[in-house]
Amino acid sequence: MSKTKLTIDQKTELSKTNKECIERIRSILTSARNKALQTVNTAMISAYWHIGREIVEEEQRGNERADYGKQLLENLSKQLTAEFGQSLSARNLRHIRRFFLTYRERTPEIRNTLCSKFSKKTKTAFLPGISWSHYRLLMRIPKPDARSFYEVECSKSKWSVRELERQISSSSKDCKTSSSNSVATYTSSPDKNASPSTETTSTST
Repeated sequence: MSKTKLTIDQKTELSKTNKECIERIRSILTSARNKALQTVNTAMISAYWHIGREIVEEEQRGNERADYGKQLLENLSKQLTAEFGQSLSARNLRHIRRFFLTYRERTPEIRNTLCSKFSKKTKTAFLPGISWSHYRLLMRIPKPDARSFYEVECSKSKWSVRELERQISSSSKDCKTSSSNSVATYTSSPDKNASPSTETTSTST
């Protein structure tokens, strides 16, 4: 039985078909992996919110002792890391506690769709696409409005953790530069009619 030889055109067509098939399979696997990661992320954000609440409520039950909170985290860490690993170290438990205190008005679910406005009347769910590492960065922002702005932009633009950090750092540097320029301009050409107290306050800020 003779083997059928493929012509050059047939080989080219077969190679093209193989590449297209590989791309489709790659797309399926990438999509499945992203969905799996998102599912895990959603579960962990919810879990950390609940853990933070448990810690805060337990601290409130033992608030008659000044050192109770610190000892509580240390004890929890010793028992939990043996079973669940270093993700529940005392240091990370402090972050988890802070996470709940920062977002205690949220619900521990994650929305399927993004809304650019946060409702002040009802509790807001967490935004999609934001990991625990993102929230670690967001918690460093002291002003709630600024923190909400970066959270929305991060979810909308699908920023990586590095990109979020760059955006926050860039904004902080711009604010400092703007503030320095304002002070320098005011110092070089002060208002002659301004009172001494006003000049001191403006310069110090």
